[in-house]
Amino acid sequence: MRTLERLDQRFLRYIIGSSAFTQHVLGIQTGTAVPHISSSQIKEFKFVRPPLEEQKAIAHILSSLDDKIELNQQMNRTLEGIARALFKSWFIDFDPVRAKLDGR
Repeated sequence: MRTLERLDQRFLRYIIGSSAFTQHVLGIQTGTAVPHISSSQIKEFKFVRPPLEEQKAIAHILSSLDDKIELNQQMNRTLEGIARALFKSWFIDFDPVRAKLDGR
């Protein structure tokens, strides 16, 4: 999607991904089996459009937060895997007990 010069594409992506935009679309869509919304209805959505440089700064901050969230989710998956492996080792396979019995 191409935007006007005075609207940053990354900023627009966050606007379109917002709950306010989702509620706008859900409130005006037509059809039940195949929901439909026209481009003119999309254009009716009103939002604050700060100056271009401010839009870029907002999009940059939100993008940085998205990156941090993704990194935290990856770390959580890794830590959950480690916790599962330790639990299995200690409480299912009894590795510490076996190591003690073996004199390790």
